Amino acid sequence: MVPKKSISIALWSVLLFSMGISFSAQAAPVTLKASMILASDTPSPMDFRLDRVEYKLRRIFSFEYYQLLGEGAITVEPPVPLYFNGSKRAYKG
Repeated sequence: MVPKKSISIALWSVLLFSMGISFSAQAAPVTLKASMILASDTPSPMDFRLDRVEYKLRRIFSFEYYQLLGEGAITVEPPVPLYFNGSKRAYKG
């Protein structure tokens, strides 16, 4: 059984480190990439796929061990802004 704290950290890691979003004026499709990372203090082998981010994860979350559980990507259309009297107030999506 994986501790709740480890699961929570893994989910936050997905949001904080794996989403690269950029919106343009033409509202072009955006590809979201996510990685699910398990953080734990239980000894485990080093996951070399996390070489680029493991030191950042340790500094932020203070766990000793990190393991890449999965990766995925999806392409989505960003919301199109609606304008009311010249100002953005809502999004059509």
